[in-house]
Amino acid sequence: DEMRAAIEVGDFGGAGDELKDIETIGFPRELQPALSVLVGRLSEGLGHSEEALSAYRTAADSWDRPAAAQGRLREAALRYTLGDLKREDVISELETLTTIWRGDDTEIGALEILARLYTEDGRYRDSFYVMRLSAIAALALFYDFRELTPIGRRGDELR
Repeated sequence: DEMRAAIEVGDFGGAGDELKDIETIGFPRELQPALSVLVGRLSEGLGHSEEALSAYRTAADSWDRPAAAQGRLREAALRYTLGDLKREDVISELETLTTIWRGDDTEIGALEILARLYTEDGRYRDSFYVMRLSAIAALALFYDFRELTPIGRRGDELR
């Protein structure tokens, strides 16, 4: 938990110290996949992309389903950032992941990335669909930004 917290706040030195402590003390086999995700995040934060990808792949190939889903998400996102994965391929990977994995931060993270990619592609309906805004939140969002509504027939359809 301390290592995860340090990573979340961007304290990669502190996270590295926690990892050294964990390695010195040892850890049970059942924590290995989750630790692989954290090692990947630490490596990514330190700019060691290849090490991060390796750790994410280890987690993705593990028997631990939550860690495997998180590993797949982070590997796909990093590969896309590095230019190793095309936009349509990362979208496909994330669509598959969100279909088979539900109900935690992994799904939310995948949906956030999908929404951003859909928006960048001009696929606004898909973007809103994956965000699944409540009717009230969607209406509030529309009224907050209605000046961005297109002029003409298309804009009239939205109003």
